[in-house]
Amino acid sequence: MSKNQINDGGPAMPSRGGMCFYIDAKYKAQVIEAVEQLNSQYAGLSLRDYFAATIINGLLSDQRDGSAWTTWNHTEMATEAYLRADAMLAAREL
Repeated sequence: MSKNQINDGGPAMPSRGGMCFYIDAKYKAQVIEAVEQLNSQYAGLSLRDYFAATIINGLLSDQRDGSAWTTWNHTEMATEAYLRADAMLAAREL
């Protein structure tokens, strides 16, 4: 990973794709390779984005007067969520 590239943790909910149909054995490897290539191109939500979304949900659920979300603008809240998501990803490396 380059110095400027952000670790997004990979896909949040990866799958191998649902192959629930009969595949002739001589084509099975080609079909599996094609499905894996599609999955890598369309992985969906990254783990970093998933963490940030759940963190924002937690911040917004804090209903106490004076809690951070009552004073932050949208940009500050998103920045905080991604800082915490990055910390969660870093903790996975320990």
